[in-house]
Amino acid sequence: MIGCDHRLQRIGRAFEDGERQQKHEEQQRFFAQTLTEKLIEIEITFVGEEIGYTQRSVAQTLCEAFVRPHFRIEMPLAERARIGCPPDYELLFRINGSEDEVLRCHEKREQYMVQRVVEFAGDTDRGMILCGIAHAERVAMQLREHFIDVDFITLTDCGWFDKQIYGW
Repeated sequence: MIGCDHRLQRIGRAFEDGERQQKHEEQQRFFAQTLTEKLIEIEITFVGEEIGYTQRSVAQTLCEAFVRPHFRIEMPLAERARIGCPPDYELLFRINGSEDEVLRCHEKREQYMVQRVVEFAGDTDRGMILCGIAHAERVAMQLREHFIDVDFITLTDCGWFDKQIYGW
C-alpha cells in the first residue's frame, strides 16, 4: 500500500511552471523506478490504483510492460454523485465548512476501494495498492481486516521524494 500524490501517478503535465515541471518529471522517474523495484522484488501479481478513469498512469504503463493486471479502485463519478459526493466534493464541502461531509465521502470512497481490492485479490495474490495520501492510511487499516500482510508506506518514506514540489 503506497500513499501517493496523484500528480506523480498521472502521465502528463502537472505544473505550468517549466522548472517545477522539470523537477516533477525527475520525481516521476524515481516514482516509476520505485514501483518497478516493488513489482520485481515483492513479486506483485496485480496493481489496484485510485486514479480516476480517464488518464493513463505510471503504474498502468508498468503493468502493461510487466504483464501484470492493473485495475482502478476509484469509485465512478456517477456512483459518487448518487451517494451525495459530487466531483470536487472536498473543496465544495470545505468552502461551506462541512468537514463532516468531507469525511463521510472519504469513508464511502475508501470502503469502495477496499471492496474492489477484496473482489479482485485471490488467495495467493500479492497486490500493490496506490491511492492518494488523503485515503491511504484508512484504506490500509481496512485492508488489514481482510489480508494478513499489509505494508503501508507513503512517498515521504522514499528518500527521493521532494515534499516541497507537491506542497506536502
